[in-house]
Amino acid sequence: MRISGYNNTKDALNKGPFRKERAFCLLQIQYFYKRPRNGSAGIKKQNLLEVKKEVWLRGEKDPHLAAELQPAADALLQAGEELEALLKDFPDAWLWDRPAGVAAVGFHLKHIAGVLDRLLSYAEGNMLAPEQLEYLENEVAAGEATVNELLQQVHGAIERCIARYRQFSSAALAASRSVGRAGLPSTVIGLCFHAAEHTMRHTGQLLVTVKMLQNQ
Repeated sequence: MRISGYNNTKDALNKGPFRKERAFCLLQIQYFYKRPRNGSAGIKKQNLLEVKKEVWLRGEKDPHLAAELQPAADALLQAGEELEALLKDFPDAWLWDRPAGVAAVGFHLKHIAGVLDRLLSYAEGNMLAPEQLEYLENEVAAGEATVNELLQQVHGAIERCIARYRQFSSAALAASRSVGRAGLPSTVIGLCFHAAEHTMRHTGQLLVTVKMLQNQ
């Protein structure tokens, strides 16, 4: 891929004041445009402005959500969209493969769904219920669920998480909360944002695993 003003993609990523932004843009293009496998034309010409805007740039705000939590909700919705695009046509047979020993795609999907529920329970001032602890123990276990079924579980968990965000007023966000049996200190807003960043972390790790499997 040629970027104006640079000799090649590597040169573009390693030089210039916006190298990180360029790298991210290239990843987005890889998600939405596929190179032909027949060695012909290459990627069809597309205006970069036509690439789908990320959720946080669409100007869509939840009127029932504390303004401080909108960025966290945006990140969760973005993760859901990226997972949907990334796992399109992903084989069920690969769900529990672990190339080079990395965590399986199936684990990441189960973990995202489970961790959102657990973190919001802490944010609500609750300890984990026995069924939540049981789910945690079974996240690494391969089951019979398909890619689509696990993906729907993630989408459902994201929707429920954002719905639970709505119960917190701006005034409640600084309230102290305890995490785990050790009672580690956090706050409502800390737990809500950790739910979002933890989801994005596992989305990124899942992306790497998928690319490894596709290129093995």
